[in-house]
Order: sequence, then C-alpha cells, then structure tokens
Amino acid sequence: MSTRKPSPDEPWPGWVAGEAAQTVYGKHLARIGQLIPAVLYAHVMDRQGLAAAYNAGR
Repeated sequence: MSTRKPSPDEPWPGWVAGEAAQTVYGKHLARIGQLIPAVLYAHVMDRQGLAAAYNAGR
C-alpha cells in the first residue's frame, strides 16, 4: 500500500492514469474523471426516485 499523499489535481485521490491513457485521451482525461462520478450520482438519484414512486403506490 502506498503512503503517498494524493494531489488535488488527480481525478480520484491516489489514482493516476497510465502513460498510454494520457497519450490517447490527453486533456480530456481530467474531464472523464469528473464525468464518471456525475453519471453515477445521476443513476443513483434516478433509482431512488423510481423506488420512491414504486413505494408510494404509483
């Protein structure tokens, strides 16, 4: 296990993209790192909304 402190510029603390990914995605890699949690959050909120509607008897 690494004891290195994560940088604030890393998409996820402790995660660093490989050299190949940096070459292919370049400047878009940081945006991808921001998009994934946003999509997951939207999915969770949709599922909670569906569950609430189902439980309300709609």
